[in-house]
Amino acid sequence: MAERISTVDGPLVDGARTVEAAAGRIKEKIVSGAQDRLEVSRTYVSENPIQSVLVAVGVGALIGYVVGRRNS
Repeated sequence: MAERISTVDGPLVDGARTVEAAAGRIKEKIVSGAQDRLEVSRTYVSENPIQSVLVAVGVGALIGYVVGRRNS
């Protein structure tokens, strides 16, 4: 019985390692993309502070309106 388990164990371990490696690559791509977008956002806000504040106020007002209508 131990022999049968060891013959199945090899392919399962290899498959798990392959999945783990693929997940690691996907995570790196996601983190890299998020960091790039964060840098773009920071640059935009530093170059356009007034417009950024006005957009944030507008979004906040819209969210407040929608939430307020749901509670009524």
